[in-house]
Parts: sequence; structure tokens; C-alpha cells
Amino acid sequence: MFLAVPHSHPLARRGSVRLSEVSGEPFVGYKEGYPYRQMNDEYCRKAGFQPRVVCEVEDPRSIADLVRAGFGVALVGECKSGEELGLTKLRIEQPVCERSFHIAWLDNRYLSKAAIAFRDFLVQYFAETQRSGRKSTLLMKLS
Repeated sequence: MFLAVPHSHPLARRGSVRLSEVSGEPFVGYKEGYPYRQMNDEYCRKAGFQPRVVCEVEDPRSIADLVRAGFGVALVGECKSGEELGLTKLRIEQPVCERSFHIAWLDNRYLSKAAIAFRDFLVQYFAETQRSGRKSTLLMKLS
């Protein structure tokens, strides 16, 4: 997870930040009850504050648009680069803010060729990621 700020934000020139440093900032994020909102609120709680959410949305594109427009800061994933989103993404030093994705399948259930190819791609990709020392998600096979 990263802290997204507009390019004009005072922290934008830094590479990383402790989450507690933005405890007084307005936040934009997902609507109450969304799993990512609950996760992000928990990260803020671990940092010692409750985020002051000024705008709640349903999709990540809107979050990026609002951060870019200067409405607030946001916790965002690693999927797209800050350059691609038009904002600055800062690594969070403390607390540890990570999310994991899992994949599971049943051996005795039919999987389409596309599903098998996707599963095999993920298994190979994350195996290579682990060998390179980067952190990856857990892959689990249910029998």
C-alpha cells in the first residue's frame, strides 16, 4: 500500500512517509462498509488516528481523480504507478500496510482452459517473485 498525494502536496518530494504524519490530513477513500475502507481504517488505527474522510467513493479511479484535484490524500495499492495515475505515491514506512490476494481452486472441479492458464500464470509469476526476494501473495490449493 502507498499514500497517494497530489504533486503539489508538501510531502510529494519525499519517497516515503510514516502514516501518522498525515493524521491531520483530509482523506478520500471508499464508502463505509467496503472491505478496502475497513482495511485502510485499520491501518490508520494502527498509526494512532482515525482518518478524517472528506469524500467517499466506490471505485479507485475516482479516488485518484480526487487526490489529483487536491481534495485529500488516500491509501492506494501498487497496481498502477503514480505517474500513470497522475499523482505521487509514497511508500509507507510505518505501520506495515500490505494487502494480500489469494487464489484457491478445487482439484476435483472443472476449470476451463482459460482458468487453468490464468492460475498457472499466477503460480509461476509469484514463484519467480519469491525467488527474487520480493514479497508476494499466498497461493493456496484446496484438495
